Amino acid sequence: MDTPDKEWKTLSLYSDFNDLYDNFVIAWLPVDDTKPLKDTLMFPFCRWQITTVGLYNGYRQREFTNTYTQPTFCFIDKNSKPYGQIIGYTNDKEEVETFIKSGFTK
Repeated sequence: MDTPDKEWKTLSLYSDFNDLYDNFVIAWLPVDDTKPLKDTLMFPFCRWQITTVGLYNGYRQREFTNTYTQPTFCFIDKNSKPYGQIIGYTNDKEEVETFIKSGFTK
């Protein structure tokens, strides 16, 4: 399983990282995790069987964000609904600032 180096690098561009860290739960959903699931899953409109944690995380990412890029950043509320902006990996400080501020508007 890879480490979230790219993710931390992107999030660290935010000017007040402690504010982000104090107000959100930061979670990684690694799509390359090959740990097998206890049961094979099939979801509507899914063309393949989901047999590993990584495939399940990839399915959830597509379900939440409609993206396939790695990494993808999004905000998800208590009801598992995405809100605010969605971005991929970037080194653009202004883009990261705008993205994170969109998470504080909920």
